[in-house]
Amino acid sequence: MRKRSRSSIWYAIKGPTCVAFTAMLAFVLPATAQGAFPATSNNLIVPVTSLGGVTLRSSPAQATAAWGSGGVCKIDPTTVGGGQVPYTDCVYTTARKLTGEADFTYIGGTVVGAGVSAFSAQSRRPDFSTPLTRFKTSKGIGIGSTLRQVLAAYPQTKRTVARNITGGNMLSYWDYSLPSEGTMVFEVFKEKHVSRVSAVGITLPEPEREALSGG
Repeated sequence: MRKRSRSSIWYAIKGPTCVAFTAMLAFVLPATAQGAFPATSNNLIVPVTSLGGVTLRSSPAQATAAWGSGGVCKIDPTTVGGGQVPYTDCVYTTARKLTGEADFTYIGGTVVGAGVSAFSAQSRRPDFSTPLTRFKTSKGIGIGSTLRQVLAAYPQTKRTVARNITGGNMLSYWDYSLPSEGTMVFEVFKEKHVSRVSAVGITLPEPEREALSGG
């Protein structure tokens, strides 16, 4: 069984043409890791700015203060563009690991992305009953929203790529971008004739991420 990545933020950071895409799909937490969902009452996703109080360009300490100490962090020196990029990903999930995951990602001392996902490392399909559905934009968009609702709320959103997954279902990625500020990515899970958001992520613009990583 191929293990599934967590949030769309990893896809947003590494991009559709990156050779590390398969590594993203395979990344899982150690079996002994224990954690918890973000311990915050802030449920707001601010496009290209913040997610549940974790703000882009903030420090890892500030992100941890926003979500609590229940995350498990792992350095992922993934090869991107021919060089080693030292991303650190901090994952917030329950011991069950089948009810979704949240994460924030940083390079050095700067948070470059954050996301919430209905997928877990061990799951083949999203769990739309995950408590992480509480995180929504001011327009009510979050995990479980339909693609039609996303496009109605953010008409500038454009599809970047789609791929088939287990069981004949499909994942696609849709970007809402403000070039000088960043991108909000919607991962959309299509099953039969229904397309719903399975993950939401925010990330800094690519040039800014490259500068932080020494690219």
